[in-house]
Amino acid sequence: MTSTLPAGERTGSALAPMFAPRGIAVAGASRTPGKLGATMARSLASFADDGGHLALVNGRDETMHPSLSAATGAGPVDLAMICVPAAACPGVLAEAAQAGVRAAVICGGGFAEAGGAGVEHQEAVAQVVRETGIRVPGPDTSGFLAPHAGVMASFVPGVAGIRPGRVAVAASGGVNHAVSFLLTEAGHGISLAVGLGNGVDAAAPDILDYLAEDPHTGAVALHVEPVADGPGVGVVTGYALHEPGAVNPAEAAAMPDDLAGRALPEAWRGGPVLDAKELGAVVSALGHLLVANPGLDEIEINPLRLTRDGLVALDAVIIPREADDAQPDQ
Repeated sequence: MTSTLPAGERTGSALAPMFAPRGIAVAGASRTPGKLGATMARSLASFADDGGHLALVNGRDETMHPSLSAATGAGPVDLAMICVPAAACPGVLAEAAQAGVRAAVICGGGFAEAGGAGVEHQEAVAQVVRETGIRVPGPDTSGFLAPHAGVMASFVPGVAGIRPGRVAVAASGGVNHAVSFLLTEAGHGISLAVGLGNGVDAAAPDILDYLAEDPHTGAVALHVEPVADGPGVGVVTGYALHEPGAVNPAEAAAMPDDLAGRALPEAWRGGPVLDAKELGAVVSALGHLLVANPGLDEIEINPLRLTRDGLVALDAVIIPREADDAQPDQ
C-alpha cells in the first residue's frame, strides 16, 4: 500500500517506534499473576526471546528497573507499555517522554469512558502528548499486535498464536482481537491489529497513514466509532482518488434528513458528539472510492453503509461486484 498524502501531512512514520520498536519498557510490571503488568510482561516475552530489549519497571521490586530513565539507560526503549492506575498515567507518560521514549500505550481504563475524574485523567494525558510529542493510542485500549515485528503488546490471552499475514485491523473495543483470531483461524493472519481506545492522540487517520506505507499490509479492516476526524479519515482512506464522487460532503451530510444541521445525539467513550458535517466528509470519501473502483459493489463502514442505491446504518465490509458487472461503462 502507498500513501498519497503530501509529505508534510503524513503522520504514519511517527508511529514506527511504536509498531517496530527496538526496545520496550513495561511500566508497572509485576510478578503477581493476573495483574495487568504481569500479563503484559508475559505477552512481550517473545520479543525479548527474539533479541529485543525488554525492560521491566517497578520501583518496589529490586529485581526490576526502578524507573523508566533507568530502563533507557540499560538499552534502547522506543515504546513504553503503561500498566498503572489511571490517575498515575499522566505522570508516568511524562517520565517516559523525558527519558526519550517516543511512544506509549496506556492499556488501563478509568478515563473519559468512565466519566467523573476519568475525564480529568484523560485531559492530563492529552496535555502531556501536546507538550512532549510522544505518540499514544488509547487510553483504555486493548493494545496492539504486530506479528511481523514480534511484538504482541496486549493483555488478551492467546495472542501468541496469531500468525503474521497481510491484513491489518484498526478497531475500537475488542474487535481488533476478535478479527485477528478469526483471520488466523482462516489461514490469513495479520500485519497489524490496533485497539484505538479513546483516541486521545494516535487515532484512525494516523494508523491508516502508517499502514499505507507498511510493506506487510495489503488490506485494512476498519471499525471506528465515532469518527472524530472525518476529513482525516476520508483523505487517508480515499488515498489518491481525485475524481469527482457522486456526492460532496455537504450533500452527504444532508442525506439522512434528521441529521442535517445538528450533532448526533450520542457521545462515545466520553468524547464529543459527532456533527453531521464530519459524517458527510466520510460518506463523500467513500463515495469517491466507490465511483473510482467499478469492481466494488458496496462499501460499508461503521456506522454507515453506502450502496449504489443509498445510505443506511450498518457495519463494516467491502463487497466486490460479480465478474460480469465489474467492467467500467464504455
